Amino acid sequence: MTPDDWTYVETRLRSLYSSVDLMCDGYRVTLTLRQVTPFKNAITVWVNGWLRGSWMSLESEEGRRFYPTHYRHYYRKAARDSLKKMSKRSRELLAPDYDKKYTYKQPMWGSFKLMKKHIIENNEKIELVRGDDTP
Repeated sequence: MTPDDWTYVETRLRSLYSSVDLMCDGYRVTLTLRQVTPFKNAITVWVNGWLRGSWMSLESEEGRRFYPTHYRHYYRKAARDSLKKMSKRSRELLAPDYDKKYTYKQPMWGSFKLMKKHIIENNEKIELVRGDDTP
């Protein structure tokens, strides 16, 4: 894709419920700007017209190519900080894995730049699919 194609995709995704189709290595990817909360929007990624829960696993090919990976701590920051102040023995008894994280995927992107970077890094051939209403 050319830089002009990417600017077209970005401007198209600035209005709610508008969508853009891409062909990425044989997958038809539809990007749609949706409202997540009353004050937050996100770009939802549909692959071949589907959004499947099985793609949220870390082993899924579609999830690896198109969905962001998120990391969260099991314990909140305040709890981790208070556990760090304890002795090593007390910390091992209460919470031996206090700094442990879990990983998950979501079919939504909060940032266009991060989504673009991820799609470019994980796909070799990317093409913009233009419909009848596009110039």
